[in-house]
Amino acid sequence: MQKKASLMDGQHRLGGIGVYTKETSAMLNVPFLAFHCLDEDEEIKFFDIINTKAI
Repeated sequence: MQKKASLMDGQHRLGGIGVYTKETSAMLNVPFLAFHCLDEDEEIKFFDIINTKAI
Protein backbone atom coordinates (compact mmCIF):
# COMPACT_ATOMS: atom_id res chain seq x y z
CA MET A 1 0.00 0.00 0.00
CA GLN A 2 1.44 3.36 -0.99
CA LYS A 3 -0.42 5.66 1.41
CA LYS A 4 0.98 7.55 4.41
CA ALA A 5 -1.10 5.38 6.71
CA SER A 6 -3.57 2.59 6.40
CA LEU A 7 -6.15 1.34 8.84
CA MET A 8 -5.66 -2.39 9.20
CA ASP A 9 -8.53 -3.28 11.50
CA GLY A 10 -11.10 -1.55 13.68
CA GLN A 11 -13.07 0.61 11.24
CA HIS A 12 -16.36 -0.39 12.88
CA ARG A 13 -14.94 0.47 16.31
CA LEU A 14 -13.80 3.92 15.17
CA GLY A 15 -17.20 4.59 13.65
CA GLY A 16 -18.95 3.57 16.86
CA ILE A 17 -16.62 5.67 18.98
CA GLY A 18 -17.29 8.67 16.73
CA VAL A 19 -21.06 8.29 17.06
CA TYR A 20 -20.84 7.78 20.83
CA THR A 21 -18.65 10.82 21.46
CA LYS A 22 -20.85 13.05 19.30
CA GLU A 23 -24.05 11.87 20.99
CA THR A 24 -22.72 12.09 24.55
CA SER A 25 -20.02 14.79 24.30
CA ALA A 26 -17.79 12.28 26.09
CA MET A 27 -14.04 12.29 25.73
CA LEU A 28 -12.41 8.89 25.47
CA ASN A 29 -8.84 7.65 25.52
CA VAL A 30 -8.61 5.03 22.81
CA PRO A 31 -5.61 2.69 22.94
CA PHE A 32 -4.18 1.63 19.60
CA LEU A 33 -1.20 -0.17 18.16
CA ALA A 34 0.77 1.27 15.25
CA PHE A 35 3.26 -0.44 12.97
CA HIS A 36 5.80 1.65 11.04
CA CYS A 37 6.98 0.99 7.48
CA LEU A 38 5.25 -2.31 6.80
CA ASP A 39 5.33 -3.52 3.25
CA GLU A 40 2.19 -4.96 1.67
CA ASP A 41 3.08 -8.58 2.49
CA GLU A 42 3.67 -7.68 6.15
CA GLU A 43 0.31 -5.84 6.30
CA ILE A 44 -1.43 -8.89 4.85
CA LYS A 45 0.27 -11.16 7.40
CA PHE A 46 -0.71 -8.97 10.37
CA PHE A 47 -4.27 -8.55 9.09
CA ASP A 48 -4.59 -12.33 8.84
CA ILE A 49 -3.23 -12.81 12.36
CA ILE A 50 -5.53 -10.14 13.81
CA ASN A 51 -8.62 -11.59 12.15
CA THR A 52 -7.94 -15.29 12.75
CA LYS A 53 -6.55 -15.18 16.30
CA ALA A 54 -8.91 -12.63 17.87
CA ILE A 55 -10.74 -13.75 20.98
